[in-house]
Amino acid sequence: MRRQDAAWTRQVVEVLKQPCGSMQLQSLTKWLQCLSVVDHFVLFVYDGDQKPLLLFHTLSEGLKRIFIEWYKQGSYLQNPFFLACRNNPGNGVCCLRDMTSDGFQDSDYFKNYYSYLGLNDELGFFINLQPKCTAVFSLMRRLGGGFRSDEITLLNNALPVVDAVVQSAWHEHRRSGGTSAPDNDKKVNETFESFGRGLITRREREVARLLLRGHSSLAISQLLKISNGTVKVHRRNLYEKLGVRSQSDLLGLFIRCLESN
Repeated sequence: MRRQDAAWTRQVVEVLKQPCGSMQLQSLTKWLQCLSVVDHFVLFVYDGDQKPLLLFHTLSEGLKRIFIEWYKQGSYLQNPFFLACRNNPGNGVCCLRDMTSDGFQDSDYFKNYYSYLGLNDELGFFINLQPKCTAVFSLMRRLGGGFRSDEITLLNNALPVVDAVVQSAWHEHRRSGGTSAPDNDKKVNETFESFGRGLITRREREVARLLLRGHSSLAISQLLKISNGTVKVHRRNLYEKLGVRSQSDLLGLFIRCLESN
């Protein structure tokens, strides 16, 4: 066995021998930082349309209050990783840049979340936990450019270890009485159904829901089988009726409605 292979094996054993849950996840982050530069780690579980469940993070308490709580209140609806989970992806590793269009960096979501947090790139380990329930273990980088191809290769090789640790953390969470999401997560769907009712038309509500899920005008036109120009008219009209000026304003209004229900 080559020396580096022996060291790799010892490091993996050190991770796997830790108690399941936060201690093992913390050990995993230290091991992954030997493979690639990572500033923040966050583990979310996405169960259907329910609000994301936070299982682990390495953010400071200040950043957690600012970003995690805001994210869980509704901004996750525009997150590319959440949107990918809705399509039941298989286990794998994917970079943010490979999941988004060229215009993503100009979107309100990017400006209000990634740019504000100072993120340069994000890589996610997708782990299937059960039907329609996927965990995403995110590796976030602030400096140093995007994840290089050689780093992604190393992290792909680490997928079986990440899968084992995340699965163990999930089973430990369930064993200790945790649920996939709080009981009031149904408020998200209820708020979607009632959002804008009485103020905007049925078609405008459809456009609003798709905007809240991060779709562009072009994507909405394809989904609703109407012209891009018609979508822009609906978008302008619903913004005017709801008293907002941008997609981020629309999301903020939705979050306030969610909090008031």
